Amino acid sequence: MNHFSKRLTLLTLLTLLAGGMLWAQIPSGYYDRAQGKTGQELRAALHNIIKDHTVKSYKELVYAYPDTDGDSDGKLIDIYSSKHWDIDDTGSYSQEGDTWNKEHLWCQSWFGSGTPKSDLFHVYPVDGYVNGRRSAYPFAEVKYTAGAKNNYRSSNGSTLGTSITPGYSGVAFEPADEYKGDVARSMFYIIGVR
Repeated sequence: MNHFSKRLTLLTLLTLLAGGMLWAQIPSGYYDRAQGKTGQELRAALHNIIKDHTVKSYKELVYAYPDTDGDSDGKLIDIYSSKHWDIDDTGSYSQEGDTWNKEHLWCQSWFGSGTPKSDLFHVYPVDGYVNGRRSAYPFAEVKYTAGAKNNYRSSNGSTLGTSITPGYSGVAFEPADEYKGDVARSMFYIIGVR
């Protein structure tokens, strides 16, 4: 898939997921500078809203996760499975529920080793096995067929399957409904940062 197709698929998905963002608690006036803008003007406005953020190292992210992705008992909330992780539940995995690792929602293979490798707004703690199944597939609405090649459904309903999002018909990953707004906001953020 070329860069334009990835962006088209991403923007289509973000439009579809925008409804989930209505439930978010965004500070009043936060996006005012982006209202009514499209294309490069929208990208520039989003960049200006977020450009002064603090960057952590990739290794430091784990220490921020209890605050950014923790539940009331300090366990890490996983957006790809129904598991809540202890911070030290890392290691190797062979099935869902074995361990967690860091997931770049905007795949690292799409941007190389530079920015935004360690950005908390798109590097989430997720189930290592499900993350491996997602691979570098784009986000989209998908059709799931049990037992079919490149089809998988996690314990929380995150699904790998064939895209049914207009403009892309390949393999894609659809987050569980509960987390689509989080994923959409992260993707909009990365578009603004880049």
